[in-house]
Amino acid sequence: MVAPIQGRTYHGPLLGAGPLPMLEAGPMRTLTLAIIPAMLATLAAGCSDEGKKRLALQEIGLQANVLMAKNDVPRDQAQFDQLTLVVGAAQDPWGNAYVYERLSVRKIRISAMGRDAKLGTPDDVAQDFELPSGSGLEGWSVMRPDGVLAIKSPEGSRTFWVTQKDAGTEQITDYWLGDAGGNAAKPARTRTIDTEKVRRSVSLRKWSNDGRYLTFRETDSPTRPDGNETKETLVSLDATTGAEIDASTLAADMVWTEY
Repeated sequence: MVAPIQGRTYHGPLLGAGPLPMLEAGPMRTLTLAIIPAMLATLAAGCSDEGKKRLALQEIGLQANVLMAKNDVPRDQAQFDQLTLVVGAAQDPWGNAYVYERLSVRKIRISAMGRDAKLGTPDDVAQDFELPSGSGLEGWSVMRPDGVLAIKSPEGSRTFWVTQKDAGTEQITDYWLGDAGGNAAKPARTRTIDTEKVRRSVSLRKWSNDGRYLTFRETDSPTRPDGNETKETLVSLDATTGAEIDASTLAADMVWTEY
């Protein structure tokens, strides 16, 4: 079976599994999204279980492509169903609804429950997807009066944000830990680097679900071609005190939310 996709030829869905290529915007994309689900549904009717699993993977890939194109992380099952309605595959090849799970701020899982219609059993067909950095922060952040976005902890009681400024040849980075509204009297820590050598960017990586600890990544990029490589460092803080901690000393079973 061969399906045309935006001027290219895609061999599927019977010849492989996994997400379809990202569909570009335009009339052909709309036509493709309208035709492929109907074709898959027709094929599913006479497929073996293995054939249905391959079809489920293709439909999951179509749903993920729609979310990637929108750069949108659904809040819940209802919003997922709405956003992926254009795919026309609300039910998997066994006639059950596809199941959406939000694993972290921008990591999701889409599952078909398989023949037994039960989630979490060996016959499930599931794939995890991670959307680009910065996706899915709606509801997880507070816009401060200075225009800086403060990111909320998983349980919503604390916030983290970074401000940076140049002073001569120095870049000054302030790391802030605030309350739920993004308020703090002073930064939890301040670091200064020489901009004639590097510039620093900071991104939050994960926060413990109890709001106690967080980990962010510092990326120092060379400002001149002197052979130095970009350096990345993971730093963990105690969100209640602002003190830097050794993450390896924390409980192994601690539950985290990834950002």
